Amino acid sequence: MSAPNTAYDPEQWHDLFVMSGGAAAALAGLLFVAVSLNLEDVLAQRGLPPLAARSLQVLLGLLVLSILVLVPGQSSTTLGTQVTALGAVLLALAGRSVARSHWPVDRWTWTAGTTALALVSTMPVLLTGVSLLGGVGGGLQIAVVALIAGFAIALHYAWVLLIEILR
Repeated sequence: MSAPNTAYDPEQWHDLFVMSGGAAAALAGLLFVAVSLNLEDVLAQRGLPPLAARSLQVLLGLLVLSILVLVPGQSSTTLGTQVTALGAVLLALAGRSVARSHWPVDRWTWTAGTTALALVSTMPVLLTGVSLLGGVGGGLQIAVVALIAGFAIALHYAWVLLIEILR
């Protein structure tokens, strides 16, 4: 007898998303502190205000993802629709932010790296929604990738805004 597949049952993921939602909210607050401590330096460089916005977008995206998963009693299809929409919005915002901070392109390696990080921090959310809608491909297990990548990338951006900006 095989184990039940919990990848598409949001109730089985309650504790993870409670923790993730709290962490995202706390880190968003800390990001505001980091930016406010170095506000003049952030505003003085063309690419840093969009980087700060992108960091906040990633954290708020993870917070909204957590809220959506925690809504009780909704079907995988409803949750999949909501998460797919969230992923599409996050992807569009990340694309806009990268374009604002890197157009026209001065350094292709910096632009390519930033674009890759923007995709890695947003695509798993979209893929989670599509997987929930289709009932195949990993469901909420993909959201774990979204959480890990999103937190790691947002913390990297926060480090740049708090520490690296002063070097």
